[in-house]
Amino acid sequence: MIFSRATTHALRALAAMDPQGPLRPAKELAEELGLPGPYLAKVFQPLAQAGILESVRGPRGGFRLARDPGTLTVWDIVKLFEMGEPLGGCILGLASCGRTKPCPMHGAWLEARTLLEQRLGGIPLMALQASFQAGPQRTGK
Repeated sequence: MIFSRATTHALRALAAMDPQGPLRPAKELAEELGLPGPYLAKVFQPLAQAGILESVRGPRGGFRLARDPGTLTVWDIVKLFEMGEPLGGCILGLASCGRTKPCPMHGAWLEARTLLEQRLGGIPLMALQASFQAGPQRTGK
């Protein structure tokens, strides 16, 4: 499954952040990761609203992890950005699909979504951070 650009950028940026480190401006972090700065700043807004990031405005402001990366999971981030269609609803986008009137793919998607939630809920952000210890890789996108 391919996640939205917002989810991917959020996961990469959070994995690159040191929970004990200083506030990081979104622009600085975006440059380090090869991500678009203004877009990353927009991605950080729901993360701050959800209490995942601490946000401080002003010339010395920036962002820092507000939650323990050992207890914050990949699923916590994915569900924040992906709970609209199709992850949070009918995989075919049918408005009439539901428990009382399921589409042909309803049961299979429910099983797959449950498995995805279980598996991603078992991956702490700390595991992603380990991949950034040697230095983040730039995507050029």
